[in-house]
Amino acid sequence: MIAHEKVLEEVMKQFTVLPVRFSTISEHNDEAGILRILEQDYKKFEELLTKMEGKKELGLKVLAHEAPIYESIVEKYEEIKSLRAKLINLPVDKTHYQRMKIGEMVAEALKKETDNYKNIILDALRPISDDVKINDNYGEMMILNAAFLIKNTVEPGFDAVVNELDEKYGQFMTFKYVGTLPPYNFVNLVINTKGI
Repeated sequence: MIAHEKVLEEVMKQFTVLPVRFSTISEHNDEAGILRILEQDYKKFEELLTKMEGKKELGLKVLAHEAPIYESIVEKYEEIKSLRAKLINLPVDKTHYQRMKIGEMVAEALKKETDNYKNIILDALRPISDDVKINDNYGEMMILNAAFLIKNTVEPGFDAVVNELDEKYGQFMTFKYVGTLPPYNFVNLVINTKGI
């Protein structure tokens, strides 16, 4: 996979790349068969190449730091803070219900806070993107799992905004920023490999 990615990175320096569905393999081992496949879907390829020309995909995953985000919730939400203060020195076995209640309140506050951070990040990055694909999060600490389609020319500005967000919110979250990628999240190309 690493060798494949390195080849794609080099090709993308000079050409537009259209990713096809994983494990797409031609049944032909001669040029005539490959040409039939390309001719058959020429219009589709031409439209996608035009649409993707001069663009790339950048990926961003944002994960909350568990301890700081929970501390900020306790400080920000007065009801949680006061209930926690009342229970802190009481025996666990006598406060089971109240501790469960705090857990539910914190879970609800965490959802609210992560949604808020997600919106702040997207509001900063959407205006400089051509398209955004929000992917499913995994785990409650993931704030955002997104792919951004951007013009090559705006990448320095996009990088700067990601760095500004990291500086501003880095105490609460980690930004995992990857690219340059072919537009996997923005092109769903299925090819008839028989070329008939």
